[in-house]
Amino acid sequence: MELEIIAIVGGIFVLFGVKAFIQMFLKKKKCTELVYAEVISVSTTYHDEYDVHSIALKYAYDGEQYIETFSVGGTSCSYKTGDQVKLHIDPKEPKKFCCDQETLGTFVWSIFGVIFGCIVIMFIIYLKNV
Repeated sequence: MELEIIAIVGGIFVLFGVKAFIQMFLKKKKCTELVYAEVISVSTTYHDEYDVHSIALKYAYDGEQYIETFSVGGTSCSYKTGDQVKLHIDPKEPKKFCCDQETLGTFVWSIFGVIFGCIVIMFIIYLKNV
């Protein structure tokens, strides 16, 4: 019974990884307009093993100003207040955007979820056949 529960957990990791990857792909597909944004603030929340950096961006599209934020994890942040950043925005919903750092983080975590889940499932299959 315990092996089945662990296999289910592995399957959940695979599903969440695939879901995150598909969502990232669909979002990136919609974000077709290139704009330049200014980093207006960077704040960091400290955790035991990693930090979360919230980056606020200001940009203009079609005559309107937008201020949006996104978060990245890690021990350091490459963004500084005043930096110019390339964004790809969704022209139908300009509040939605993709930036390279955000996309890379989602990609890494989705691949991690799929690989970890597959390893767990393969390990369970191996244990059942031993």
